[in-house]
Amino acid sequence: MKNKVLILMSTFNGKERIRRQIISILEQEGIDVHILIRDDGSDTESIRIIDQIKHCHPNKIQVIKGKNCGWRKSFQLLLHSKFTSGYDYYGFSDQDDIWMKDKVISCINLMKNDKYSGPKLAHCAALTVNENMIPTAEQEKRVAYPPTHKMAVATEYFQGCGMIWNNECMKLIKIYNIKNTLLAHDYWVGLIGYLFGKVYFCEIPKFYHIRYANSQSSDGNVSKGRIRRLKKIIRNKNAYMNPACDLLKGYSDLLIPEDKIFLKELKNYKHSFKDKICLIMDSDFSRPSKVATFAMKISLFLNRY
Repeated sequence: MKNKVLILMSTFNGKERIRRQIISILEQEGIDVHILIRDDGSDTESIRIIDQIKHCHPNKIQVIKGKNCGWRKSFQLLLHSKFTSGYDYYGFSDQDDIWMKDKVISCINLMKNDKYSGPKLAHCAALTVNENMIPTAEQEKRVAYPPTHKMAVATEYFQGCGMIWNNECMKLIKIYNIKNTLLAHDYWVGLIGYLFGKVYFCEIPKFYHIRYANSQSSDGNVSKGRIRRLKKIIRNKNAYMNPACDLLKGYSDLLIPEDKIFLKELKNYKHSFKDKICLIMDSDFSRPSKVATFAMKISLFLNRY
């Protein structure tokens, strides 16, 4: 019997790109795939395309039409939707990529081949291409899992469109609805899977991550990411995602003692000079490069983490 999988997709003015992505999801091999779409206030043409696709696949696609609230909130609403019950596995999807036909089953097989019965999360590499489907010179480098818990907090290791997680992991995710509106859905779900379960990685690319000429995303682009954070610091905005309050409030009983101490420091650093210095001096609290770590520590010193 095929595993039942629900893919969560937030759409906004995607037009024909949405159609191409949805088709690649529906063509996934070896699974019983379903898609839950939350449209985040798209234009008329995008809505028309979504309705047309749903009409052709009424038993596979469900659509929630909402007001524009931004992609972070939109994905959080999907995670806690009443329509997510009854599936074996879950995943995220962007609205404008293309999946290879064995993407989902490859991730599921990694999890199924392990006898561990708790929360599991698998992710896969991507082939970055331009809008003409030609591989780009800069390919996103993904690692199997963060080296340490502190590094998992400091860096966005998991790419939403590459993730699949099991029902046990989904149960953990749904016990708490995050309050920090700056936390990205994939960063948060990746943390939950990594901190409280097991993570698996397929190093063979299983989807095409398309970089469009007018894309505003800095995902996978080191230079764009650093510039974006620098601009936030200059504008007196937080430059990094801080999950400390939400992890302590929602999962305190599951956190190991060392993580609790670290997260309390990260929660209180703006009001405790001692905690701030501990974090700045903590060599384990780092990002993948010295430059990135230095920038993060500067943001801590300026209360912009």
